[in-house]
Amino acid sequence: MKLVRKNTDAKGAKESNNSYIVRTTRIVDTNYVVPGDETDVTDLNGLKTLFTAKAMDFKQYRSSLQHLDSVGGQNAATKKEIALRFAASNPADIVAEFPNVWDRVWNGLDDFHLPSIEARARRFHWCSSLLNNTLPGIVANTIVNRITTPVSANEGSLSDSYIYFGREGTTQNDPEGITDYIRSKVGTTYENNGLAEDITSTTGEVAEADIINHITNCIEQGIYYRPE
Repeated sequence: MKLVRKNTDAKGAKESNNSYIVRTTRIVDTNYVVPGDETDVTDLNGLKTLFTAKAMDFKQYRSSLQHLDSVGGQNAATKKEIALRFAASNPADIVAEFPNVWDRVWNGLDDFHLPSIEARARRFHWCSSLLNNTLPGIVANTIVNRITTPVSANEGSLSDSYIYFGREGTTQNDPEGITDYIRSKVGTTYENNGLAEDITSTTGEVAEADIINHITNCIEQGIYYRPE
């Protein structure tokens, strides 16, 4: 992830820096090509402001830190924040910040694993809310029940594997997971047997293709759709 801002977005005379950042900053994919009328404003201050204001979830925050790490040139504060969030491109940077293995264990729990679970749970429940408000009750319940039911006797549900263990699917080089179901991905168990096939009708307020697109963007990128 990275942050961009329109060049015409001026700070109000009485507007605080934090409110200005939250109001004007747009979260985009790391590969987004910034056009001439926008500026890449990805920096530690902007990221922390959005994260603290809950304008981005932890996984977006971590992805943005990874972007900062990949482009280089961080100051000491940025490098420490990257290490704290286990987002360094080079694992040796984490070891350098936390030479003691037990510091890494506890940091991994408190500053990475638990916040990651919270972020994934928020994404999952937003998608559940979207389904419950755009599909007839019986259709939404069928989909949610399928996602939350163990896949087999030896494997947990798609939702638990995603929320608690970060298993997204084959697009992330994981075993089959929730994104394969959402995308009805070709070559997986969910080809012609995924979300699109389970949406047998909608309430008519949001098109089926848009529902799937919003869910995909939320689960994979933390983009919580809100109309302009």
